[in-house]
Amino acid sequence: MLPASLSRLALSLAIVAALAGCGASAPPAEDAPVAKQAPVPAAPVFTVNEGALTPLPMLKAADVAADVAACEDFAGKVNGTWLAANPVPADRTTWGSFDALGERSRDVQKQLVEFAAAAADAKGTDKLVGDIWATGMDEAKIEAAGLSPIQADLDAIAKLTDGPSVAAWVRGDF
Repeated sequence: MLPASLSRLALSLAIVAALAGCGASAPPAEDAPVAKQAPVPAAPVFTVNEGALTPLPMLKAADVAADVAACEDFAGKVNGTWLAANPVPADRTTWGSFDALGERSRDVQKQLVEFAAAAADAKGTDKLVGDIWATGMDEAKIEAAGLSPIQADLDAIAKLTDGPSVAAWVRGDF
């Protein structure tokens, strides 16, 4: 096992080596004919709205309480101010950096699918993702359909009478 400093050095060198190959391509030969291509219209570019993202909790030097003696209440000295400024949200039992990162990730994903849904000329995966999002967000159509899309499944479930029939239905033997 390598010491931690050597492990970090090895990881850093591996990352630098991997990134060195990114974007490296040979320039075209001077005498090679260059085919003229029709201009490609610029696709809309997705940009993240940072203001709509969950803020990341960060520890700052100012968060250390100057009025608390470290020898008497170390946790209060280093955590008290930060905990007061970053309360656990009411819908959570814990809150930390990884929770905030998860929320930010969901915020970015939401912005991405909304962008895909708004693109009128989307193709491929962008169109698929946008269509799925738009379909799921069409509350009026969902409410109008009611239970009819799943009524056949509900009827099949209603016919289950005992454990073996439930097991057969779950297995798909219906």
